[in-house]
Parts: sequence; C-alpha cells; structure tokens
Amino acid sequence: EVLPEPSPELVQEEERLSAPATRTRKSTAVPSGRISSFGNQRFGFIEAEDGETYFFRLEDVADDGLKQALLGGSWRTRAQVEFTSAPSEGHKYQRAVNALPLQDVTSLLERARRLVKLNQHSQAMALVRRALAAEPDLLEAQRLQTEIKE
Repeated sequence: EVLPEPSPELVQEEERLSAPATRTRKSTAVPSGRISSFGNQRFGFIEAEDGETYFFRLEDVADDGLKQALLGGSWRTRAQVEFTSAPSEGHKYQRAVNALPLQDVTSLLERARRLVKLNQHSQAMALVRRALAAEPDLLEAQRLQTEIKE
C-alpha cells in the first residue's frame, strides 16, 4: 500500500516542530542597565539595555552593599544592575524591583556552588537559573542544575 504524499503545510509544520528551539537572549535574560540617578528622596532611575527607563525606590534594592552605596553616595562605582520589571500603575515608567549589582555568569555559579555546600539548594537553583537565562547553552550551569535536582 502506497501512502499519499503529505501536504506542504504538514511538512512545514513538522520541520518547525522538529527544529531545535532557538531562544533569543532578550526574552530570557534578566533585565539589566545602569543607575542613572539616585537622590535624597530615596528613589532613582535605571537606563536599561533595552532602551527603557525604569524607576526604583531604595526598598526595591535587594543587595545591602548596593543600598549602602546608594545612601553613601558612592553608587556610581556600582551603577550596573540587574532587576525585575514590575508594572507601575499611574507612573510614566515601569518599576525596577529586586535590583542587584550586575554579576557575570561565573560569579553567579561560584555563589551557587557555595550555597549547595551549605545545603541551600533553592537559593542555589535560583542563581543557576539566572546564569542559564543569560547563557542557555552553558554546560557548567546545566551540570550544576542537574546536581542540585539530584
């Protein structure tokens, strides 16, 4: 018995589904940018790499060292940050929350390994996920993720 030829649409859909998933860094990466201002009113602005401006309040900063730098006026040396974007009803700019000094993938994985040794697996996994969001194909991060899951 001879099977009929599949339609061109079906062939195209099968190729699309079987193709390796391609991820764009923009959609998976943690937003990051540079603090452009911070004043004595305890709020400031971040100029993000995506071209957007975000506002933040001191309580939106998750890192104590960065908070101290903001309060002490030395924040310009630690101006590169990563953050989570949050909607801000009634404001011109989106809000940046959970702001942290920008860290490279290597330092994220080093911190994750230290946390694993301290049996703080959920915190370690969060750092590994941030590293994988920045570099999805990084084998070192994938191995550490597997190790934590086990």
